[in-house]
Amino acid sequence: MKKTIINLTPSQNSLQGQFSNGDDPLVMCDATNGDFSITMPDAPSTDDSTFRFVKKDDSLNTVTLVAKSGQKIMNEDSQILTEEADELVLNSDGIGWW
Repeated sequence: MKKTIINLTPSQNSLQGQFSNGDDPLVMCDATNGDFSITMPDAPSTDDSTFRFVKKDDSLNTVTLVAKSGQKIMNEDSQILTEEADELVLNSDGIGWW
């Protein structure tokens, strides 16, 4: 599996086109300039990837991971990274994210 590093910010917050199915992306989230959301890819289409999200700044801003419509992230519609070094590792079960 290919390791990929993706840097996201409030102005560049899309995963689309930044990885291939089977990659293991490390998503470095910098919320220094404001809160932002990241929409997760389609779970059934990315069941060969492991995503690791890390909030890399110490601001009070948050990074919200949002599930696509009809899908869940750990049985919730979203998950939030709030503190510096908060980390969430997610794998698709073919239906949602765990």
